[in-house]
Amino acid sequence: MTRELKSATDPDASIASSLGLSIKRFQSLRMPVKQSVSLINRVRINNAEYGLIALYSAFGEYSKNLLKEFYKTNPLLVVGKASGTLQYHEIVKLGDYTMIADYMVEQVFKKLEGVRNTSKQLTSTIDGTGVILSETLLHKALMYFEIRHLLVHRSRRIDQSFIDRFAIDVGCSIKRNGKLPITVGFAMKGIRAVNSLIEDLDQQLISKGFLTPASV
Repeated sequence: MTRELKSATDPDASIASSLGLSIKRFQSLRMPVKQSVSLINRVRINNAEYGLIALYSAFGEYSKNLLKEFYKTNPLLVVGKASGTLQYHEIVKLGDYTMIADYMVEQVFKKLEGVRNTSKQLTSTIDGTGVILSETLLHKALMYFEIRHLLVHRSRRIDQSFIDRFAIDVGCSIKRNGKLPITVGFAMKGIRAVNSLIEDLDQQLISKGFLTPASV
């Protein structure tokens, strides 16, 4: 797309028309070609922000899948993490043991998730496995999860809590109520940080028999 816009002969023509697209369908591309650089930069930032937000959701799914894997080898370890009961009609409605097991794992995960603290939630999830969390890897991953909070709830504006915990680690100058600079490269660092934490957890869980290489 960038190549096509650079070769456009009329800088005042809309981006949509220069790309042969319908303005009615792509309202955001009504701006002239001469403003395309700012639009492309904005899209890149939006994609980076979405990547960081999605990263948090993906880690939540990873945590839930850990519980599912733990249940296969040690069901009591999982159900012991949160209290709950099943009524007769719920058991009948679920139908078979697999559905009942999935339901219990889902309910345990929801109660752990309700803590609203990723570090405590992860600690509770792996409690009883003998896994030792790397504080360094956890801290790096938590910074990007906290950035997701800033993106969703504070329009990217930095609060004092973030400064106190991560000012040294964020890699740029930040100030209270200032906007955190987000780039594609920054988002990629976040993905690598979370992947490193997951890889460390997986290796330990495999060595202790809670995961198999095929399930990772």
